[in-house]
Amino acid sequence: MTVKEKPGIETISSSTDLPSVQTPEQLPSLLSVKQLAALLYINEKKVYQLAADGEIPCTKVTGKWLFPTQLVHDWIIETSHPGSLSDRLVLVGADDLLVDRLCRRLSLELGRSGVLCYNPCGSMHGLRLLAARKADACFFHWGADERSDIRHHGLLRSFREHRHWISLRCVYRNECLAFSPACFARLKSKLGDLPGQSEPLKDHSRLGQLFELLSTEKLQWAQRHHESGTQRLLEDICSQFGMSPEKLGETVSYYAGERETAAAVAHDQADIALTSEAVSREYGLQFVTIDRVAIDLVMLRKTYFQNLSQTLLKKLTHTDEHIQNQWHSSYQLPGENELHTVKSL
Repeated sequence: MTVKEKPGIETISSSTDLPSVQTPEQLPSLLSVKQLAALLYINEKKVYQLAADGEIPCTKVTGKWLFPTQLVHDWIIETSHPGSLSDRLVLVGADDLLVDRLCRRLSLELGRSGVLCYNPCGSMHGLRLLAARKADACFFHWGADERSDIRHHGLLRSFREHRHWISLRCVYRNECLAFSPACFARLKSKLGDLPGQSEPLKDHSRLGQLFELLSTEKLQWAQRHHESGTQRLLEDICSQFGMSPEKLGETVSYYAGERETAAAVAHDQADIALTSEAVSREYGLQFVTIDRVAIDLVMLRKTYFQNLSQTLLKKLTHTDEHIQNQWHSSYQLPGENELHTVKSL
């Protein structure tokens, strides 16, 4: 019996006979359960268990498990050399100034003993990379801090791979509207005082007045791309007042990172942007803090127990002094219990 041939997929015989020299080049590009069991010297039941638990590279075609030969060999090498290949951590997801600083410092401290990479590609895209096993962990936030536990939990459960993940609350970050000097002066002349530089603007009616004014000013916006948590927050706030981000003005461009949106405002390429308070402070912009987001870290259970992951988490738990010196009230750390609790999904 053979697996039905599909375009781009090599037909595999059900025979368990494998070449005496079992290198990736001499094996079929895809292995059946029986072939993989023979290759690994384990029984087929164990192969099914590895596949179901997501522990080994695999896919399903017409209801049958298939295993990419090259990825299986890579998996064997990686699990056989914990001293070298496991000392690397690929982090993706939300763009954050504090996370970026910590990752840069840790990378320098590691020297040649480990590799840590941080790719701030946006919360949703980062989760997709984690689900595809292209990354080890993902920082993410999705909308306002209020009810973030429920919202984040639901977002993670939308991925089939969530049963292999754990998540941790890392930090709370203030989000703000950052203005060019001319824009800030114009809004202040029409709205009076614009509070919110020391804590989020909690007055719902006052916030509504601000967004109503923004919708009439025909401002040029620097916005994040649609897979970012920051853009999701903007959409949520707009929906509270019956409007869409498109009604706020013209979008000059969609940017990949927080610094890019702030730089666009600082260099007079845009009038306004929703960005993090820490970045606005770094660029010396006038801003109004309007909300807070909760940044979580999600990863595979086995990744959590790796030495490099534990080192990173310890860095995240000892940022109090660094935060106070650099960003005042822009960040808040969660409570000790909240930070150290591993939440199985």
